[in-house]
Amino acid sequence: MLLKLFQQSRFFKSISGLGNVASPSHGFVGTRASRPPAVFGTHYLRLLATDSSPPNDTIGPQYGDPVRLPGYPQPNLCTAKTEIWWDVDSCRLPDSVDPYRLVGNLRKSLNEKGYRGPITSINAFGNTNRIDETTMLALSATGVYTRHIPDGRKESAHKKILVDLLCFGMDNIQQPCNIMLISGNRDYSDSLHQLKSRLFNILLAQPEDFASTPLIHAASTVWIWSSLVLGGKHLSPTQVEDLLAHTKKRDE
Repeated sequence: MLLKLFQQSRFFKSISGLGNVASPSHGFVGTRASRPPAVFGTHYLRLLATDSSPPNDTIGPQYGDPVRLPGYPQPNLCTAKTEIWWDVDSCRLPDSVDPYRLVGNLRKSLNEKGYRGPITSINAFGNTNRIDETTMLALSATGVYTRHIPDGRKESAHKKILVDLLCFGMDNIQQPCNIMLISGNRDYSDSLHQLKSRLFNILLAQPEDFASTPLIHAASTVWIWSSLVLGGKHLSPTQVEDLLAHTKKRDE
């Protein structure tokens, strides 16, 4: 009622006709074209009635709002947690890589792209009997949780990861989250696209020779495993296009 009476007053009509007005709360300069008079009047009344904080329906970008830089993730994803699923059967740790440096290398690659939130888990699936004891101890000491698939069949790690991913997706749908999949298996397409539709941000690392077009299309950022494991950079848009062209030619 107070707002309605104010909008009918001569004072409101007089300030509504101003060509350019500076908002005292955040310095936004409005014009008749960019700021409708009725909206400005609402802002002015709220500023008089409460405090100098910007109202919820403020038009345009405000001071202190997060800004998305070109080539970087959405601001809420920059600080969101990252969960990693790693198929050690199809993406083996190279002998040349110090296992104690693996987690640091993964964090380096993520940070370089702008993902600076915590890595809350690294889940490694596969036949751990193929990994020497020293490497297993190093992975465990640096926070990598290994899940042994005893029979070592080709699809076992893939199926375990699928179940784990979907369960995670159902339990964490209310919060921004980055999901990284490291795998040379191409059968995750449906699952990744489902997670993407639920607003999870998909990160993908694959061996170059086993890259999958549907998986690449589900991901916002793509790495080649041999680069990621060393802390290397993600693929640029041009490199992604080249990889897709290579994949298409391979599958013909």
